[in-house]
Amino acid sequence: MGWEDLIWRIPVNMSGDPEQEYFVDGLTEDIITGLSRFRSLIVIARNSIFSYKGQSPNVRDVANDLGVRYVMEGSVRRGGNRIRITGQLVDAETGNHLWAERYDRDLEDIFAVQDEVTEAIVAAIAPEIDEVERDRAHRKPPDSLDAWDHYQRGLSAYYTATADSLRSAVQQFDTVNELDPSFAPAFAIGADARARLLMHHSLDEKSLLSQAREKARIGVNLDDRDPTCLWVDSRVQSLLGRDELAISRAQEAINLNPNSSMVHYIHGFVLGRAGRPHDAIVHVSHAIRISPRDMFSAAFLAYGCSMLFHAERYEEAFEWAQRASHKSNPLTESFLFAVAALVKLGRHDETAIAVADLLAHAPASSLRDIRKKMDLIFPASPEANKSFIEALDEAGLPK
Repeated sequence: MGWEDLIWRIPVNMSGDPEQEYFVDGLTEDIITGLSRFRSLIVIARNSIFSYKGQSPNVRDVANDLGVRYVMEGSVRRGGNRIRITGQLVDAETGNHLWAERYDRDLEDIFAVQDEVTEAIVAAIAPEIDEVERDRAHRKPPDSLDAWDHYQRGLSAYYTATADSLRSAVQQFDTVNELDPSFAPAFAIGADARARLLMHHSLDEKSLLSQAREKARIGVNLDDRDPTCLWVDSRVQSLLGRDELAISRAQEAINLNPNSSMVHYIHGFVLGRAGRPHDAIVHVSHAIRISPRDMFSAAFLAYGCSMLFHAERYEEAFEWAQRASHKSNPLTESFLFAVAALVKLGRHDETAIAVADLLAHAPASSLRDIRKKMDLIFPASPEANKSFIEALDEAGLPK
């Protein structure tokens, strides 16, 4: 399978009140536009999609006609001043429903409703397709893998986020770079895998940052209109201490794809590293709002609770830390900030329980290593870092 086979169509086959025809057409066009902003998706143009308007064709027939793998369809119904929008995503090859959702809204501002529902649908669809593609790659025998399959396997390891899986992701993405040196996202995510490995598992492996810088540079040079390449370069530039460039890159990525939870999260990440926690919270909160079941939601929440702690909003920091620690594959930071926030709130009985939870999750935690990590992740916030370490020390963490 090659890149040209990965084509998606989003035909929104809606029915309902004829008076809502303009709303249906506008919503359909907005979804097409929104999904087209994800460079990993090739979306069939509106003219081809609108040729099915008013029909109820078989999904597999549509897929065969247009040579696509995924089809989206839905409906709009109105009752009084309420509107109900449904949508479903179908794997045309198997006929399986991959995603379905219903949106009930008050129709006070039809354009606001259109924007809100479009954002929700687009933010949900792209990750669902990515997950199915990763599963497809894992089902193929190793001797039949091509560049796309290695890329999907690399993404699977990248999302797992352990030290071993991130190293495996680096290897997979480097293989893609060799097989297809023109595919920008593999360079970009290979760079970010190295950045995350450095931040969360290998603080002393400084060569990772120089490797990440070179991979990110190649990704942007190959495609400076790909939001993924831009947000990865944003994170790398931030780790290099180039705050203004990092913030500018993140804003470019948002301009290109405002429906991506990751670009909003990275904007918050680089603002936080630049010492602007209040601004960071706004963007991280937006990332969580548009993608509440995001594969990186544990990271979004963990970083958000750190920013709330830096902003001295300790009650909220603890609440976010609790939510983060109950996600699958939680980051150690969520447990650390739960402990520190409880100390600041004077809730000493709960602090002892939180320390036990932390040490159960990360038995080797020590103030020395935590201090080193905070200096790397939050270089512009020395006073907040000091307050954080003092709280952990008061809670009794090992030196």
